[in-house]
Formats: sequence, C-alpha cells, structure tokens
Amino acid sequence: MVSLRLQDEGLFERNFSLLQPFYTELRNVIGTSDREHLILGLNLLRLLVQNRISDFHVELEKLSPEAHGSGVVQKVVDIEQALLEGAYKQILEARENVLDETFGYFMDLLIETIRDEIASSCEAAYDTLSFAGAQKLLMLQSEADMRTILQKRNWNATGNTFVFQHKDEGDAAIPSMETIQRMLGYARELERIV
Repeated sequence: MVSLRLQDEGLFERNFSLLQPFYTELRNVIGTSDREHLILGLNLLRLLVQNRISDFHVELEKLSPEAHGSGVVQKVVDIEQALLEGAYKQILEARENVLDETFGYFMDLLIETIRDEIASSCEAAYDTLSFAGAQKLLMLQSEADMRTILQKRNWNATGNTFVFQHKDEGDAAIPSMETIQRMLGYARELERIV
C-alpha cells in the first residue's frame, strides 16, 4: 500500500510478487489476509493499466472462487469489461466511486491512458474540432484540464477550434514495379537452381 502512496508501480509489482505465494501456496497454512482481495484487485487493475490483458485473464483464472466473487475483484472485472466495450464514461464513474483510496493511483493512470487514446483518435478522425467538442469527447470538466491536454498534445488552436494536420499518406509511392521485377528475378534464379 505504501508503494501506491509513493505512486511507484514497479515497487507495487515487486511487493505483489513477494506476497503471491502467501495467497496461493501457503493459503491453507496461514489462512487468508483481511486485505487479500483488495491487493488482488489492485494487481488486476495494474495489469489493465499496463495493457497486459492476457496476464489479467491468467491472474483472474488463478483466483480462488472466494476471491473471484469478492466485490473488489468484481469491480475490476467490470472496469475491464467497460474498457473492452469502449464504455469510458463507466470507467470515469468507477473512478468517482472507488472502493478504497488505494485504487485512485491506478484509476488515474487508466483514465489518462484512455484520454490519450481518445485524443489520438480525434487527431486521426477530424480535420477540425471545436474546443467544447474536444472537451466533451475527452470527458473533461474544466477548461484548465482541456488546456493541459492541448499543451501536452501540441494541438494548434485557431480561435475556438483545433486544426489537425494530417500526413498525406497518398503521396507515398509504392515501389510496385521494383517489387515485381525483384520477384521475377527470384523466380528466374529458382528456376536455374531447380
């Protein structure tokens, strides 16, 4: 828990790897911890934040039925489902209703990642986008938050509108004739060998 207060993701991962044997192999010897489900849920959330979806599902399968049915783990599973569906508003609502304050760090990282993905999609999908439209798409409450993203992404503003410069990929020449000639040369060489 200290690692999350320090906002040190690597330290949390190392600490969890030390705790994991107590939650699996030694469970019958020492019993369960009061915070076991919370820590398991935090680990699952960490895997989501790191976009390690396959590891998330592997860890989920390793959980005991009791842990799998806990409210904390179920909340993280719901977040993963919302993420897969693209229901980002549900994830924002989940941030507002966290079960424990220790979830805040990972939830903030997840929301920042989601906003970066939405911003990248806006850059690709729109030629221009109004300030209010961008703020709504990015699910931001204040203009100050919007201005922070504007500076981070180096968006050009013309008045109250963002103008996105698209790289013209149509001008890139495809060396089709060179490729065809090279392939014909390979075929001739193969013919000579055989």
